[in-house]
Amino acid sequence: MATVETVEAFSVTLPLPRPLRLGAQTVSHRAYCVVRLGTSDGIVGNAYALSRDLPVAEMINGMLGTLLVGQQADDISAIWDRLYRGTLFGGRTGGLMRALSLIDIALWDIKGKRAGLPVWRLLGGGGPDVPCMYIAAYPTGESPVVLGERVAAASQDGHSLLKVARLPNPSDLATLLRTATSSLAGTSQIVVDAAWCWRGAREAADEIQMWGGEAPLAWVEDPLIPEDTEGYARLVRSGVARIGVGDDFTDRFGAKALMLHAGVDVLRIDACAVGGITAAWALSHVADALGVRVSYHVYPETHVHLAAASSADSLVETFGAADNPYDPSATLYTGGPAFRPGWARANERPGLGFDINAGILAARPPRRLQ
Repeated sequence: MATVETVEAFSVTLPLPRPLRLGAQTVSHRAYCVVRLGTSDGIVGNAYALSRDLPVAEMINGMLGTLLVGQQADDISAIWDRLYRGTLFGGRTGGLMRALSLIDIALWDIKGKRAGLPVWRLLGGGGPDVPCMYIAAYPTGESPVVLGERVAAASQDGHSLLKVARLPNPSDLATLLRTATSSLAGTSQIVVDAAWCWRGAREAADEIQMWGGEAPLAWVEDPLIPEDTEGYARLVRSGVARIGVGDDFTDRFGAKALMLHAGVDVLRIDACAVGGITAAWALSHVADALGVRVSYHVYPETHVHLAAASSADSLVETFGAADNPYDPSATLYTGGPAFRPGWARANERPGLGFDINAGILAARPPRRLQ
């Protein structure tokens, strides 16, 4: 049985062309952690994700790496438990869970490559095509009318589920939604990403009502911090909108509580934050049993495998072309799924089906744990 022989993690920071405003955050760059695991039989597993400027690479090269080297690479569940239990004093959620998530994802890449199967087939998926949500309009200085027209144009191109960001002024968002709705194609729907901007259910419900009821809202995303289970329960009971939650959530127990006790309509699963493919796969089964829709949070080159093996109602999201102004992650890798408006298709390459860009590897710092 092959063992993990090398662990390598490093950070990459890429600037955005214009600052992006999301909730209380102003984003001027994107910081990523890239992970590569090497086995004793020469297979390399890849993973990457946003680090959110946390020292994720240092955690992997340090405490997690020392627990990982020498372990049997295909024994993913045992490794997950070893890393989780071995770091309980400082881990369980937050940055350390992001680090564990990337290790788990790279191990699944290795497992697929050794089996000669894409991960979505390894998980039991029957077909490669999954629905896709398109991130159409985040605020980078454009007027609400321009943003609304951008959403409408994407709808006319064939995207049926389109995401916009909540704007600080409710009347501006109402203008964006009204502009978009006037030219939406067919049965297209809009998701509003609130980015945890409200402090309570009443505040959230009051503002959502100020947007007007004309737009076909699929759901409002992350209105409250994900730990506020009671707040979400009150918001869901208000009936003001369908509610989705989970972006960047690192607590799988909290995600389960949101489904069981708050009754959220859509669970946003981020395998790169909540515990890797292992934890995300388990959460997707809970969601399916409870009738909760799953929307996987960005990283379509990883999440397409989970969505293809999950229920038919699961979806991934994409920023679209590599030169989009919101997320430059496509410059980090080659390969991944193919896209057409409204859909993503996982490829048949063994493992996750993507490689870290050679230029990124050439520029990485000369640090490696063995």
